[in-house]
Amino acid sequence: MAVVSSTLAFLSLQQDNIAWKLLHAQNAPIIISILDEHLGKDVGKRTVADLISLVDADLEVLRERIPEIGTKRSARDYCEQWRRDGYLVRKPLADSRQETYELSAGALAAISFAKGLAKPHRAATKSRLSMILDQIAELSLATDNDIDRRRKVLLAEKQRIEDQLEKIDQGTLDTMEPDQALEQARDILNLAQEIPRDFVSVSAEFEEIAKTLYIKLIGYEEGYQDTLEGVFAGIDHITQSPPGQSFGGFYALLRDAEALEKLQDDIDSILDTDFACMLEAEERRFLRRFVQTLLDQARDVNETKTGLSRGLRKLVQSQNFQQDRVLRRLLDQTLGMASMLT
Repeated sequence: MAVVSSTLAFLSLQQDNIAWKLLHAQNAPIIISILDEHLGKDVGKRTVADLISLVDADLEVLRERIPEIGTKRSARDYCEQWRRDGYLVRKPLADSRQETYELSAGALAAISFAKGLAKPHRAATKSRLSMILDQIAELSLATDNDIDRRRKVLLAEKQRIEDQLEKIDQGTLDTMEPDQALEQARDILNLAQEIPRDFVSVSAEFEEIAKTLYIKLIGYEEGYQDTLEGVFAGIDHITQSPPGQSFGGFYALLRDAEALEKLQDDIDSILDTDFACMLEAEERRFLRRFVQTLLDQARDVNETKTGLSRGLRKLVQSQNFQQDRVLRRLLDQTLGMASMLT
């Protein structure tokens, strides 16, 4: 029965999913509040020392204002516990001896879900439905080989534009009602705020691909010879993977200076409108920094991908993976002998 397989799948999620684990944690309100404040929004990452200092100040205030919550451990202990629990990811900082903390994909998902519960937006909006209808129409047209249909649609769009230009020439300018504009802006914000979680997920996918390739190489697993020859030939398996190709298209668009300049101009124009004052300060701040946030976080993902690819290539070219093969073989033999003795 479908309910059985569904129940088993959710049981597995309950045990292994980081987002579920965080939402179910005893101190979830504290963890979510602290992590969102210092690593959410458009921050992305902080050095280990900086985050510990900020968390220490938060804990001091919490102990004074809400003593019953019982935050007895040090900020350092909490941060490391959150790392072990999978809420934080600790990474070395490029060209530095320092390390950074950033949110895991699971933590981002949990924070987003909790904030949605605390401050829900209407999901069934006219704006959202219009965006879906427009995208369906665009996809349908772009994949249709019917020349006559495509010509008919383009001519209708041309007529619509000409009608608008005629109205403008006559001094008539139709603008969206403030309430409708606010609704659409928030729908766009909701979509845009999912991108940081997507970036973290993509980075995790790249790390998993690199790990899988490494295990294949040292374990003589099926296809290892093709992988080995490919790396020697200069093939970047991570970049050519489906996640790598998808991110490559995204990153190429971000590197289009003209497109980014237009995006920033459009955002500035929106923020200058009368309805923009109806947005909350945090929403306006997010919009204002959106382009720079995209660039910063996309560069981090690209550096992760490039670093993993470079590390794999260096491992193969230096022949160090041969030593790892020997160690793995010896370890497997030792574990096999131990199992026979028990």
